[in-house]
Amino acid sequence: MNLKILNSREKKRIASDLARKYGVGENVLDGYDALSEGGSVWLTSRGCLEVGLGGLKVDSLGLQIMRDGVLTVHGVQLLLKSAPQVELTAKQAADFIAYKVVEKTGHVASYRNHPLDLAESTRGSSAQIKRRLARS
Repeated sequence: MNLKILNSREKKRIASDLARKYGVGENVLDGYDALSEGGSVWLTSRGCLEVGLGGLKVDSLGLQIMRDGVLTVHGVQLLLKSAPQVELTAKQAADFIAYKVVEKTGHVASYRNHPLDLAESTRGSSAQIKRRLARS
């Protein structure tokens, strides 16, 4: 894995895309260092980047928030707390997690004000949402 540390311009572009798509603040990535490889992005703290990891086997350095340009569930839960959410009932949340269609509209499905995953409207009905297939 050849992770690249993103510069401030690249990090700002990702933050602007998140703000445009999901209505979060442009400062959503402030306080994190971002690393990328292809369309995947990881967030970490500066301290993690400064620690010597010689002799340790590390799968990834940080929390993967995007895979192939799509937010992971971890990314949704970490970054989109402030995004406009569609609040689901307990039954709707269980159905949504099971990849069943739910009769609501929105971009971020949540239960008890905790983001669950991205939602996308199904074709033919703007009143139904389903889970994206972004896995963490």
